[in-house]
Amino acid sequence: MRLLFVINSKAGRRQKDWQSIVDNWLISNRMGDSHYFHIQENVPNCHQLLAVKIKECAPDRVIAIGGDGTLKLVAGLLIDSHISMGIIPGGSANGMAAELNIPQDETTALEIAVKGKSHAIDLIKINEEWCIHLSDMGLNASLLRHFEQIPQRGMLGYLRAFWRLLLDRKYPRLNLHLITDGVHLRRHAIMAVIANATRYGTGAVINPDGRINDGWMELVIIRRLAIAELFKMMVTRKPFNRYNIEIIRCRQLDMKARPASPFQVDGEYLGTADHVKAAIYPAALQIVSQLG
Repeated sequence: MRLLFVINSKAGRRQKDWQSIVDNWLISNRMGDSHYFHIQENVPNCHQLLAVKIKECAPDRVIAIGGDGTLKLVAGLLIDSHISMGIIPGGSANGMAAELNIPQDETTALEIAVKGKSHAIDLIKINEEWCIHLSDMGLNASLLRHFEQIPQRGMLGYLRAFWRLLLDRKYPRLNLHLITDGVHLRRHAIMAVIANATRYGTGAVINPDGRINDGWMELVIIRRLAIAELFKMMVTRKPFNRYNIEIIRCRQLDMKARPASPFQVDGEYLGTADHVKAAIYPAALQIVSQLG
């Protein structure tokens, strides 16, 4: 099996020499025919360079080492192909790895990524972005914006961003005009989540009934969120209070928001948005996991 490891060495709080870790594991398991691509955050055409590398290398499996943003980058290049994607969690937020029960232990994660079987999962196309995990508008995206402005990574960084957000108090209430599979709705919310998965990287369950391979996405409308609920989202694995949320299952979504609000896809802050279109793409990606 030919392997391509895509490494985001800047991801996460503790930077590691991932290539050496992988090399040592491959040697101990007597495996060869492996290639590497290192993501350079300051290179504007990194996406195109990775696409060229995949074409030249022609791997059987691409293994992404990083957080959800790294997975998003790789997944977008493997859609509807025979190439499967493995995951080594190495970012500040590893929500998709948690979703698939992939452990943080690097040796076990490597074992799964290289030797595990692949399964088809759905993806969501949101405007011009592919979403493998979760996207949202409003409160959490505001939190992510603050997180990107501070030097700390990991949970410490999220907690600092959390307190800055509370002090700032600049997270507007959203007036939403929705079209879900042709049905027109109006809602007021503090946050709207377009969900392929069930939980954030912290473990907080936002979409308890979701599945990543059922051909549906969920729009989670959070009507109100007390500070205790926000803290729950940050540091616990408990689900949100169902009295404060509404979950709408759909395959097509057109969402207009007033005012324009912070928006993120798979942990990547994309600025503010006032109009989002989303569609589910069933069984679009082959991913290696412990599922099934």
